[in-house]
Amino acid sequence: TIGATYVDYIIGDSAVSPPELQSFYAEKLLLLPSTFQVTSHRDRQSHPWKDGRSSTPPSIEKVGEIPGEDELRRFHGYTSSGALICNWNQLFKLDPEMFATWAKILARVPGSALAMLKYPEESEPNMRYAARQVGLSGESLLMLPKAPLSEHLQRTSFCDLFVDNREYNSGTTA
Repeated sequence: TIGATYVDYIIGDSAVSPPELQSFYAEKLLLLPSTFQVTSHRDRQSHPWKDGRSSTPPSIEKVGEIPGEDELRRFHGYTSSGALICNWNQLFKLDPEMFATWAKILARVPGSALAMLKYPEESEPNMRYAARQVGLSGESLLMLPKAPLSEHLQRTSFCDLFVDNREYNSGTTA
């Protein structure tokens, strides 16, 4: 819910916006018959390793350690064993206050890092500058390029925590 009295309706489906929870919404629910989401985890594929091998991705129901997770993290440039916090939004959605909040989380968790999309590609120097301004070191920020869906889902699987933006959230990215 947006929680605002000036928004009359919210569009969703029965999975995202269960009709029995209508009383918790400020808006009236307009439910689509199937789903509003155009992507699906059914599209999950094996990770395309550089050496040509293929591995079966972990079951979405599996909780805990993922076989080969350390190697997969290294493949994407994350060399620490600490917590990996991810945000896959396009960078125009970020606001400085939320970025500073994420930096505070990282400062309290030894060896942790924040993985973000390098999108647009030219943004990396500016993001590294912003990171230094809020006290993050270079190794605490992992900037990854856009990737095909199968690779994106696979690298998302090794994130320990997904953080979202406040005002312009991730939508289908999360």
